Amino acid sequence: IDYPHMTMYQLLSQTARKYPQNIAYDFMGKTTTYQEFLQRIDLTAKSYAAMGICKGDRVTICMPNSPQAVDSFYALNRLGAIPNMIHPLSAPQEIAFYLNVSHSKVILTLDQFYYKVAQIQPELQQECTILIAKIRDELPGVKKALFPLTKTARAIQKLPRDGYLLWSDFLA
Repeated sequence: IDYPHMTMYQLLSQTARKYPQNIAYDFMGKTTTYQEFLQRIDLTAKSYAAMGICKGDRVTICMPNSPQAVDSFYALNRLGAIPNMIHPLSAPQEIAFYLNVSHSKVILTLDQFYYKVAQIQPELQQECTILIAKIRDELPGVKKALFPLTKTARAIQKLPRDGYLLWSDFLA
């Protein structure tokens, strides 16, 4: 197979220019075009750069398949940073191991996994910012409105006032 000498971000950007209105992905019934996807990736890359992430830095993505995870993966590729993908149901000690071995500066995870990540902070060899995303933020209309009534939403513990950065604040 003859692969082009381009980054994944460059390949995606090329596709977005050629097919801007085609659907890049569908998340729980909410579609995103390639043009929108590229805009999301660029904003995410700018946000990571603003927090000091640059080429060669590592960021752990401890997320299910969600828009924030995919945006981060491509945004980090754009910056030349290294995304370290781990399963969101990993045990706390596994997460600590992965963060230490990768020397990650940031971990992106969901609000429902915050306390699992927060408890291992003392075990980390270097400071690691906790970036919290919420699935509800990416759901379409009715699903977003009804999400608080779900068993999943009711099981999410309330976040403390500090100790993390919310995805919405990160993008702002």
